[in-house]
Amino acid sequence: MFLFSVVGNHSMLKALLCFIITTVVSIQRCTGYTRAGVPDDFMLCRKVPDIFGSTEDDDETDVEVAKRGPVGINGPTGRQGLPGPRGEPDYAEVWEILNKQSNILKARLDKMEKELEYLKANPPTVSGSVYTGPTESPEQIKNNRRCMNKFLAPISIGNRCYAFHGSDGVSLTYEYAQSNCSKNGGRLANPDSRELYHKIYDFADKTFHNVVQAWVGLKYEEDKLIHSDNSNSTFMKWMPYYPKKGNSYSFYRQYTGVIMYIDTSSFVIGLQNLRPERRKYSHAICEYDLEGTLPTPTSLTTTTTEDPDDYYEY
Repeated sequence: MFLFSVVGNHSMLKALLCFIITTVVSIQRCTGYTRAGVPDDFMLCRKVPDIFGSTEDDDETDVEVAKRGPVGINGPTGRQGLPGPRGEPDYAEVWEILNKQSNILKARLDKMEKELEYLKANPPTVSGSVYTGPTESPEQIKNNRRCMNKFLAPISIGNRCYAFHGSDGVSLTYEYAQSNCSKNGGRLANPDSRELYHKIYDFADKTFHNVVQAWVGLKYEEDKLIHSDNSNSTFMKWMPYYPKKGNSYSFYRQYTGVIMYIDTSSFVIGLQNLRPERRKYSHAICEYDLEGTLPTPTSLTTTTTEDPDDYYEY
């Protein structure tokens, strides 16, 4: 009666009693993994400790769940697989290598042709089994000594003397190089013979151990190589891809200055044209005359017009 007076609702009391009875029966039947007498959709029997937690009689051994163990050692290396397909070659690099080797062979062939031409013009003499080789005339030997004594010039042909001025770490403009040659009564050289190229290269091969770029007095205008006294050059030897001509690209018309490029490691010597007011080089080749008859050099045609090629060397 007390319960009814508290709840005050017969239907709620009836539902509560049904829930209590159903729970007790379910616990009694599920203790041994037995299904309860209720629909399978609503209950799956498990052990009581799994539902309500462990009791005092249960084993209270602590178990660490989901703890990762230490990493094991690596297994043995497997066999190497089959080689992959051959890749495409770097055609640009291959072309660069072939082009460089071609230039070296061409330079060596040119040098051999010079030597052969010289030997034909000056046949060597043979005395027994001793090769004496060609010798210079007494007059040329005398001129060689005069060139060294007067101008410190180790290269000479006839009464003309030639010397390198400058050193590594020095930057000479064209105007300064010309002025430096003029101090001793000379001018920038005008190399115009195969013999002179040959002697310049031989001297550079014995003296320098790297690439030498030296100012010379030649100028390139209107697709012509001109001496510093405005006479046309009778002999020229350009480096590959030179001269840069203004017919195809307008800014090449400003490439009036000329330097001599010498690479003793590749047997290469030749001319390059460029913009003189934009360049500085470490050396210059000066030309002197034992008779003092060198004509006065003329200045190069220069311009200050900007172009996209100002700061690149080819």
